[in-house]
Amino acid sequence: MSNTIIINRKKHTSILADHRVDPVTKKLLKVGDEVCVCAVCKTVYLHEVWENTKRGQCCKQTKTLAYIPNTEYGKKEIPTVITKSYINHFIVSTLIALLFFSLTIYWYSTYNSEHIQKETAYLEVFSLKQENQKTQNYIQNLVDKNSDLQDLIESNKTIIVSNISFQQDNKAYGSKIYSNVKYVYPRITYLSPLYYEKELKFKIKIFKPDGTLMLGTSSPMGYSYIYKGRINTNKRSYKYLFLNGWGNKNGNAYEKGIYTFELWLDEKRLHSTKFQVH
Repeated sequence: MSNTIIINRKKHTSILADHRVDPVTKKLLKVGDEVCVCAVCKTVYLHEVWENTKRGQCCKQTKTLAYIPNTEYGKKEIPTVITKSYINHFIVSTLIALLFFSLTIYWYSTYNSEHIQKETAYLEVFSLKQENQKTQNYIQNLVDKNSDLQDLIESNKTIIVSNISFQQDNKAYGSKIYSNVKYVYPRITYLSPLYYEKELKFKIKIFKPDGTLMLGTSSPMGYSYIYKGRINTNKRSYKYLFLNGWGNKNGNAYEKGIYTFELWLDEKRLHSTKFQVH
C-alpha cells in the first residue's frame, strides 16, 4: 500500500507557493489533493496518476515517502545540546568539607586529651563517628535520589503522549467513524521535555475487532505502518502531531467493531487506545 498525503494549507505552504504541478497531467497541485511522493527522486504525483498511469512505480521501485520533503516538517533538526550537571561536584565537595570538619574536631580533641578524661574522649570520638556515618548515609541517599530522577527523565526524555483521537477522511476529529471509511487519520496530543525539535520514527499497530493485526503490502514486520514526524518543544502546553491515514481508496478496509490502536517508539509502546467503527 502506497503512502498517500493530503495537501494541507498549513503544513504544505511551500509546495503551494511554488505552484507545483503533477509531472504527468501538468495539473496544479492544490489544497485537498491526495498525492504520492517517490522515495528516490522525491517527485510528487497525484494519487490517481501514481496508481493508474505510473502503476505505483517510479525510478524502477514502488516505495513512497510518508511526507513531502522540505515542507512537511519545517526547520532542520538542531543537534542535541548536552548540558553538564554539577550536582555530583556539589555532593563530593560537601562530603570533603564534612570530613574535614570532623577531622578538625577529632584533632582538637586529641590535642587536648591530657586535660580530658579518657572515657570522655572516647565518647566524643564515638559520637563523631556516628555523626559522620549519618552524614555519609544522607549524602548517599541524595546520590540515589538523583540517580532515580535522571532515570525517570531519561525514560520520558522524548515525548509524553496524553491522548490519541481519530478522524474519518476529512471529518472532524472525534466524530463517528463508519465502515465505508476510506482512511482513518490519528492525531496525537503530546508534551515534549526536550529543548529542541526532533524527528521521530513512530511505528503503528492497528488490531481488528478479532485481534488480528491489520497489514498492507508495504507494512514492516510486526507493524501496520511507519510514520516519521517532527515533534515541537514546549513543556508548558500540549501539541498535536497528525499521522498519515490508514485504509484504502475503495472504502472496504474496515468493518464494524472496536479496533485497538498502539503507538510505538524505539521498540517501546508509548500509548494504546481504542476506536469504534459503526
